Amino acid sequence: MHKKLLAAAVAGALALPGVALAQSAVKITGNAKVGLENISIGSANGTRANNSETRMVDNSSRIIFHMSEDLGGGLSAIAQYDMRLNLNSGALSASGNDWVGFKSTSWGSVTFGRRDLHYYHLDDNFPGGASALEAWNVALLGYAGGGGTAIANTTRTPNTIEYASPKWGMFEFGLAYSTSSATAQSDMGAAGAVNRKGDSWNFAPQLRGSNWDVGYSYWNAKFDQGTASDQRGDRLFGSYRFPQGFRISLAWDRSRLTNPATGAKVSERR
Repeated sequence: MHKKLLAAAVAGALALPGVALAQSAVKITGNAKVGLENISIGSANGTRANNSETRMVDNSSRIIFHMSEDLGGGLSAIAQYDMRLNLNSGALSASGNDWVGFKSTSWGSVTFGRRDLHYYHLDDNFPGGASALEAWNVALLGYAGGGGTAIANTTRTPNTIEYASPKWGMFEFGLAYSTSSATAQSDMGAAGAVNRKGDSWNFAPQLRGSNWDVGYSYWNAKFDQGTASDQRGDRLFGSYRFPQGFRISLAWDRSRLTNPATGAKVSERR
């Protein structure tokens, strides 16, 4: 009964006004990951009451609702709500990959919303498994400027239009554009404000064989507020799976920050 009601509600949301289509599908997925960890600082500090603590941490638990409406001719209307649930605090928000769009069996998909871009492109299965987020390579590769600047937000990029190609043999790619990748759109600032028309791009081609894959991700971001450093990111990655079942992976990453007014390099990390 509940499933029928949910499907009917989704059909009404994706249908044209006043028209209820009957070919809706709803898929619910997700994971629950929580950890118990102990953090300690080796050197004593007279201003600190304690040098260690035991704490509960959530490792990006989520509940994902994926919806699809068959429009005929191999075309579907698609949408996703990615709810992030903090298991130890109880906080719940739609702060994941949330989008709506269209998908074709022959030409791929176009979506509008929030997307993970660039920072997550590497060969590392840990985030989808049971391990802690600290074990993921992005903890090292996702920052520049002495660790103080997140490249591609190291999380979802808002205001994004993304095209994802179908698989042509071993090849596929994603191309994304964001009208404002850090904050709400603010091209038209108040008089005297330091604003400009910022935008961000991500291009990510990939080749996948039966036991290997190789890929590249390009990131270029210019923010509406002209005081934040422009970003350029390049990442190459690949992996090979041996017949015995284990896999070896390699990633190379370069992130560069430049002054938006002068174009001078502020920081570069390889």
